[in-house]
Amino acid sequence: AGGAGGSAPPEGEGATDESSDESSPRSLGEMRRAGAELRVIGELVAQTEAWEEEAEKMLSSERVRVEELEALLRRGEALPLASDARDYLAAAYSDAQRWEKAARGLVGSDARIEEVQKLLKEYVKGNLHSDAMEELRARAREGEAWLREARDLFDDCGIELPDLTAVLRSDQADLYCVCRQPDDLQRLMLACDTCEVWYHMHCVGVPPAKAKQLAASNDEFECPACARKSGKPYPFSARVKKVPPKKTPRASEVAELLRKADQLRVCVEEAALLRDAHAACLEWHAKEAPKLLDALSATTPAADP
Repeated sequence: AGGAGGSAPPEGEGATDESSDESSPRSLGEMRRAGAELRVIGELVAQTEAWEEEAEKMLSSERVRVEELEALLRRGEALPLASDARDYLAAAYSDAQRWEKAARGLVGSDARIEEVQKLLKEYVKGNLHSDAMEELRARAREGEAWLREARDLFDDCGIELPDLTAVLRSDQADLYCVCRQPDDLQRLMLACDTCEVWYHMHCVGVPPAKAKQLAASNDEFECPACARKSGKPYPFSARVKKVPPKKTPRASEVAELLRKADQLRVCVEEAALLRDAHAACLEWHAKEAPKLLDALSATTPAADP
């Protein structure tokens, strides 16, 4: 007991664990592999950052072609690291593809001018550079110039409708009121209980409150003409007392404008409406002009022999 040798150390105490020795072959191999992996990751991060810088520069540039977007996007898709810039570039590429496809669909002269104008507005908002844009812009300008000329031709025609399209659509429509205008679906109207003709409340001077009162009490409304025929005083102050003059364009002026419409490289709805109105005018003229000439001849005194 208590001899020089003492008691043996516990099992494992003081022993060297070969696996924890930093200089062991296994530890050195793992460190080398980890270092190599870190270098690869570092290279990938650097490549991704460099690609993101290119992508941000392209996305912020004034104009870029769809082929350039595609090439850079494919390079970004080959990188194994996630990137928000890649999502933004993919969205920009998708928009550019959609625009180019839409532009290819508008190559013919049957493309509506509204569709061409819409596509041009989208182009201005983005940063796409497309060779199709200049031709689209030229075609839109041609259609817009024709529309300005058509509006000028009908500007003082006396048809009280909000725009040229409504004026042309009203051709051969029913006419109402003292003003002999088509229904614009905006001004309030009421019907005469005697002649059953519809009148604009503004034209015959009926205030809205009085019109409501007439409707609520089932009182009859008599227009100025019917009141005059029956010898009754008209209770309101009519604003329009005779048919305002109309100054519709001559058929020859319309024909010239239609010849210009035939040269357009876009489809303008107003041109088709004007063509229908012109055809109806020619048809009426061929049918009614002989009758009018005969009637005029019948009322003209014969010349002395």
